Amino acid sequence: MKKSVTALLIAATLLPVPPSAAEPQVAAESTAADPQPTAINSERYMDLVGEADSFISAEDWAGAESSLKSALRLEPANPANQLLLSNLGLVLLQQSKYGDAERHLDVALQLNPNSYIARKYRAMLRMRSGESDGALEDLNRALELDSTDNSLRNLRGFLFLAKGDTEKASADFLKVLDSADKNVEALEGLVECSTATGSRPEAITFLSRLIEIEPKPAYLFARGVICAKSGNYTDASLDVTEGLKADPQNGNLHLLKAFIEHSTYRINEAKDSYEKARRYGADPQAMAALFPNGL
Repeated sequence: MKKSVTALLIAATLLPVPPSAAEPQVAAESTAADPQPTAINSERYMDLVGEADSFISAEDWAGAESSLKSALRLEPANPANQLLLSNLGLVLLQQSKYGDAERHLDVALQLNPNSYIARKYRAMLRMRSGESDGALEDLNRALELDSTDNSLRNLRGFLFLAKGDTEKASADFLKVLDSADKNVEALEGLVECSTATGSRPEAITFLSRLIEIEPKPAYLFARGVICAKSGNYTDASLDVTEGLKADPQNGNLHLLKAFIEHSTYRINEAKDSYEKARRYGADPQAMAALFPNGL
């Protein structure tokens, strides 16, 4: 069987360890009688790790959970289990099993307090369960351990944004762009920061960069709304036209078209576009924002 990435990483660690070194991890997944590592156990252990990686790649979280727990039970004293426990934490998180996920990630960090992967996954867990302060603590520590992980920095940026700290959020997103100028998450984060602070020119700049990467109708709609609300109906109309070429039944773009037509006193055209927007499922919040009293 071809070794997985995780299997290759842990291949050098398959040596027996004294029982005392195994005690922290046994708390997460234990058996009545802990088997001693053998060549047969080690081979099966590696197979299970490979299976788990395949399940994770396929987003088969239940399959990954089963394989990882089987590996942990097979060799509970294996020092490589800190990696498996981190992965198991993620797998459980994806299934919304928050309590179990936290328990396994806590054990992974007992085994290796400097595991930035376990820190990252626990931060994700804490963000999802509303523990923003704990999540920030984990993200700060994880970035101390690996300052080059842009996904971690973006995650912290969105956490700062959720806490209303647009200055720190922008700093994280801009830091990501220093090394990856086409990072979509960072650019989207900066659009949100600019919108939150009312900086329309900056929002348009970052949206334009996103559109250069991929002219998604959602980006064109967002830029078009900003242009239209600034009185720039020409550029807003260009965004609507480009977006509708890609997605003729996009309700939000028909809604923006209606807003532009209504703002330029083309009332009958606006009513037709507004009806299309409703028919094609325009976002209710966008409809309320652009037409508070309907049309």
